Amino acid sequence: MSNFVELVEIREESSTVFSTRHLDERATSTSLQRVYTLRKVVVNADHISLLKENGVLEEKFQKDKIAFPKELDERQRFTTVQFNSSRLGSSSTIDVIGPLDLVVAKLSSAT
Repeated sequence: MSNFVELVEIREESSTVFSTRHLDERATSTSLQRVYTLRKVVVNADHISLLKENGVLEEKFQKDKIAFPKELDERQRFTTVQFNSSRLGSSSTIDVIGPLDLVVAKLSSAT
């Protein structure tokens, strides 16, 4: 198991839709609440095909900190990890906590 590395994944839980009915206006408004959670994952460094900074997730975090776990800091950075797949033309990705250079260093120490 020497090529396995523990990382912390950040993932979006199923979104919750809230509807509010305005009695005086006879209208209904709908809002979508996104909630992100953290979990430990163990990845095989030999099966990673791509690593890239995830600026989109960083922007979401800066705009809507309340949807993210309290443990995260405003300086938080995120990295997307893409894995090779046994199916032709297919791959899977996860988003992990940490800047690209830190994730690369962690994965490099496993191989």
